[in-house]
Amino acid sequence: MATKTASPGHARKASKDSSGPLSQDPHVLPGTSAPAREKRHKAVRAATVEGVANNPVLSASGNYVTPFAIALDASALQIGLLNGWPNLAAALSQFLAPSLVKRLGTRRRMMLLAIVLSMLAWGGMMAIPFLLPGSKVWWLIGLAVLSLIAYYLPQGAFGSWMSDLVPARRLGKVMGARTALASIGIIVVILGGGFILDWFDSNVFLGFSIVFGTILALRLISLGIFARMYEPPYDARSEPRHNLAEFLRGSLRSNLGLYLFAYALLFYGVSVSGPFFAVFMLKELKFSYLTYMGVSVASTLVTLVGVLFWGPFADKFGNVRVMKITLTGMCVVPLMWIWVDVPIKAYIVNMLAGVVWSGFTMVSLNFVYEASAREERVRNVAYLFAFQGIAAFLGNMTGGAIQPHVPQILGSSVIALFIVSSGVRFGALALLLTKVHEVRRLSPRGAPRRHVTPPSAP
Repeated sequence: MATKTASPGHARKASKDSSGPLSQDPHVLPGTSAPAREKRHKAVRAATVEGVANNPVLSASGNYVTPFAIALDASALQIGLLNGWPNLAAALSQFLAPSLVKRLGTRRRMMLLAIVLSMLAWGGMMAIPFLLPGSKVWWLIGLAVLSLIAYYLPQGAFGSWMSDLVPARRLGKVMGARTALASIGIIVVILGGGFILDWFDSNVFLGFSIVFGTILALRLISLGIFARMYEPPYDARSEPRHNLAEFLRGSLRSNLGLYLFAYALLFYGVSVSGPFFAVFMLKELKFSYLTYMGVSVASTLVTLVGVLFWGPFADKFGNVRVMKITLTGMCVVPLMWIWVDVPIKAYIVNMLAGVVWSGFTMVSLNFVYEASAREERVRNVAYLFAFQGIAAFLGNMTGGAIQPHVPQILGSSVIALFIVSSGVRFGALALLLTKVHEVRRLSPRGAPRRHVTPPSAP
């Protein structure tokens, strides 16, 4: 597929609207001498290994913070806030990241600042049961906000850094290797944490402190790697400015804009019930911490296998077809939890969820790349994550607010939230089926035709 190139007039306009000169060819790596190439190779190896320390941090946020809140006797509303406010803050931070990189001057400083903030957050969580005064759940909510901001804030800087280290033709392979190694770290942290919490069942707060201390140690490893890793020359002023108001004005008339609204509606529905899966398994089904973590690991393992199928399928039949198939399954998954009453059923349902989520997650970002002009891709990806975070915040708030008031189904108000979540997801599916179309032209047998120019984003 050919990439859309800007006309000379468009190039002049982009340069005028940006805070610095735009790169003539962003795929040309800076520094072509032998010493520079050797530095890049060492930096790529370091970044690949760093994934083992980095990715478990986000996994720990999703798998341990809510159970920790439950142990602190958090209310349903507080659990909703715990999962909503951090998502909203992380989403809004996407708009601040380019300005912060410009102010700091280098991507390394951005990474180091974010990691230090993350270390403060996880260290604070360790201290909550023992040292911090007042309402401990509110302390946890504030620290969770800081933790998620610190994780997502430097993602653009990290991607830019890696793009300067790895040729475009090898970037997917390198990032795939990093993700594969990171998955090992995720599984070890999830299962190890489950064993620790089961072992310290009589003193669960000590168990959580050990888990959070492990995350703190992983952050320290990342800090050391990025402090020494080679960073090619970089002009932070070269990033173009973005106009959110202009994007929103044209969003309902564009394929990409309608897709982003469907995507946001999906994550609103997902987040209505998302925080309460832990409540359902730990409180209502009385699963142990080890069983709860095992269910999470099962989904992670299936996801790694699922992407091996969905990748070639999307290449042949298009990203939108994959999204339609997987989103249909995602609509049904919450209803399947009504059937769960023993651990083996939870494993089965979460493994099926891993299959469909692996396909949707993989192609959703690829679709944004294909539906965007080259110079608009960074902006549109930022909008994707921002829409997702804002929708997740609203969904978390909705779930926490209505959970005490919805009727009980089979003796559980959480099951009612699963049904609401499924209904909203079906709404997103309807929008995707009727309003969003494939960007690539496909041959009758599904193989994508080449040399198709993607339309500009609104």
